[in-house]
Amino acid sequence: MRAIVLVFCILIMVLSCAPYKPARIKLNGGETIDVTGKADDGYFVYKTPNSNSQKVHASDIDYLEMKNNRNEISKFKYLKVASKNKYLLMEEEIEGPVSLYIITSEFYGDPFAAGMSRLQSTIVNHYVRKEQNGKVVFLSSNHFANDNLAKIGPSFFKDCPELVNKIKTEEFTKKQIEEIVNYYNQNCFVN
Repeated sequence: MRAIVLVFCILIMVLSCAPYKPARIKLNGGETIDVTGKADDGYFVYKTPNSNSQKVHASDIDYLEMKNNRNEISKFKYLKVASKNKYLLMEEEIEGPVSLYIITSEFYGDPFAAGMSRLQSTIVNHYVRKEQNGKVVFLSSNHFANDNLAKIGPSFFKDCPELVNKIKTEEFTKKQIEEIVNYYNQNCFVN
C-alpha cells in the first residue's frame, strides 16, 4: 500500500510541475533577455543557454513575451490586484485608458464511467486597470456562477454613465468584456 501511495505522490508532483517555455523578459531598466522559464509565485525563474537557473522578482519585470494557451506570442505582465497582496502573471488583451488583462486556467476531470472521455474546462478571469490610478480590479469570469460584472462594473466605470446603463440593462454582458473595455476607451475616456 505504501508503494502505491508513493508512486501516486511522485506522479502528482511530476505532472504538476510547469515546464519551462521560451520567453523574452523586458526588465524595468530596459534590458531584454531571451530565456526559457516559468512563473513561480511572484518570480520568473529562467535559464539562459549558458547559465544555471536564476530568478527575477515580478517588480523588476516590465513585461514578458511568451506563448499563451492558444500557442500565440503574447505580452504578459506581473500586476498586483487591489484585493490581494501578491503579484499575478496576466496576459494583456487590450492596452489603453482602461487596459484588460486575463488569467486563463484549464482544469481536467476524470470521467464518471469507464469509456467516457476526459472532461476539460477553461476558466478565463478578466481584470481591468485604469491608466490614471493603476489599481488592477477583478471584473468578471466566464464561470457560470460569477456575476461580478453586475456588482463591480457600475462602480469601476462610474465616469461613463452610458456604459453603466448598458451594463445594468444587460446590453453588455460578461461574455462581452472586450467590447465593454473598447466601448469605454473609444466613447468615454477624456484626456
